[in-house]
Amino acid sequence: MTPFAFSQAASGFNAASPVLVGGGTDVTMVYGQPSYAVATLFRPFLWGYLLLGAERGLAFFWDARMLCMMLVGFEFFRLLSKDDGLCALGSLMCTLSPATQWWFAVNGTAELLIFGEGLVLTLHSLLNAETGRGRWGMSAILAWLCGSYLLILYPAWQVPFFWIFLALGIWVCVEWAKRTDGDKRHKQMRSICAPLIVCVAAVVLLLAYVLWYSKDTVAAVMGSVYPGARNERGGGLLQLLPKLTTSIAGPIASASFANVCESATYLALAPLGAILAVKNGLVRKHDGITLALLVPYAVLLWYGFFGFPEILAKLTLLNELPTYRIALPLGFLDAALLVRGVELGAHDKEISETGTCKAVSLWKAAIPAFLLAMLYAMAGRLANPQAMRLSIGVVLFVATFCLAAVLLALEAGNHAAINGVAALVMAVPLLLPGAFVNPVQQGAQALEENVPAQLAQQVSMDEGEGVWATDSYVLSQDLVAHGLPTINSVNTYPHMSLWGKIDPDGQYQDAYNRYAHIEVGAASSASFEVMQSDLIMVHLTADDLKTLGCTYWLATGDVSQANTETAHLEKVAAEGPYTVWKVVSAS
Repeated sequence: MTPFAFSQAASGFNAASPVLVGGGTDVTMVYGQPSYAVATLFRPFLWGYLLLGAERGLAFFWDARMLCMMLVGFEFFRLLSKDDGLCALGSLMCTLSPATQWWFAVNGTAELLIFGEGLVLTLHSLLNAETGRGRWGMSAILAWLCGSYLLILYPAWQVPFFWIFLALGIWVCVEWAKRTDGDKRHKQMRSICAPLIVCVAAVVLLLAYVLWYSKDTVAAVMGSVYPGARNERGGGLLQLLPKLTTSIAGPIASASFANVCESATYLALAPLGAILAVKNGLVRKHDGITLALLVPYAVLLWYGFFGFPEILAKLTLLNELPTYRIALPLGFLDAALLVRGVELGAHDKEISETGTCKAVSLWKAAIPAFLLAMLYAMAGRLANPQAMRLSIGVVLFVATFCLAAVLLALEAGNHAAINGVAALVMAVPLLLPGAFVNPVQQGAQALEENVPAQLAQQVSMDEGEGVWATDSYVLSQDLVAHGLPTINSVNTYPHMSLWGKIDPDGQYQDAYNRYAHIEVGAASSASFEVMQSDLIMVHLTADDLKTLGCTYWLATGDVSQANTETAHLEKVAAEGPYTVWKVVSAS
């Protein structure tokens, strides 16, 4: 996403980028980028690029999201707990979870939590607003947050989080109704309706314009092979569990993971939170917010393990949720249930008097700890030797057992100091796996000052500007970050008309009708090869490059096979392993 944002800064923040995929790419929808467009009104963390420039905008994008996640998360967890230590722990577990940090730059993981939690908090404030100005203000914020949430545009996570925040919103409304007398309740409802209707209508009109402007993009995505219109039914979570594990050493050993992002989860001591919440929030007392958390938790678990009938999956929109994406919403619920379960236990006199910290209770806590540690050990991604994997499992079992013991000790007391210390002790191992995923950096030299981009820029100055292709999708992202039009930059949605120029019969449509990272290789004839669902290899000749409008090809290998009788590649510059070839027509 960062190269796209820098390409926008280099090309003037147009809604239709003249750089991505060689030009004419809509940047307001999929992986929404900073642009002077209506959609940007609902993407506040992109405003820094427009106001501060590329580097400072990047700093604002990362830092503002991190800070907002912490602060909004803290306020959200105050709905679940009165203890500041527990609230801080819950906020940090979400902010610094490996699942959040490994996906921090894409797919709206930060925005999902910020806007979703913000919606629950704003609804709570709206219902309790005492003045007309307060109701109008909260209505405007609520409507804007709805628009912002909708424009995250990643249904695989938006849908399950929608049900989570809807359940919490219903709880907020029910609790408000219980606390408010009938006449006062009806009067407040009438005073809320007018500002809420006006604000929601305004946002709906703005979103309608956004969708109208990008209607072709939406149609292209919905009609694509990947991601397309998903029709998932769930199931298979049991088989996926060994892969959905996060190592404490992940940030420093990520190279040994097949895909560290895909395996990242929350470290929330699951299923300890659910056990405590059921025991303290349902068995011992009827706690509404516990029920509001457990209902979507149970639904998502059933969907993950057993699946839904097709009609039910479509009705609930969970057909948009692949099972391998279920770890993030479940992890968030694990963290919330953990905080709520401990909060209820710490303030329950009956529990304190029974002494839940006895050895028998600690062994009960060891069961989920053991299961969690075994999942880590089964992953075995830190090293291949069996002994290393076993030792990691043992260490994690002991550490997790200790944390579970601390939790149950915390449950037995209600002193603020005990709660704070226990939360701090728990925080260290729970937060380390995510805290160091994204190191602190100053400036963007790694992106702006590198050999291939500088070489391409020099060629553009010496030989004239043109459209580029690269043999690597990494190099293509590097070039677009510097404002150089590149046809094989990440295709965030299918560009059928472009690739159809070299595939007039549509033989390879299924290959390029998708979201794709694209690599270009030299060949004697045009063809497309799907390497994985989001990666394709395009084999091209010099004639094909000319047909696609390419002027230059930045490559690291031999390209002689691409030469034909009517067009050939001429070397114009080289540095290190990188060579720039110019597409030249035969004389």
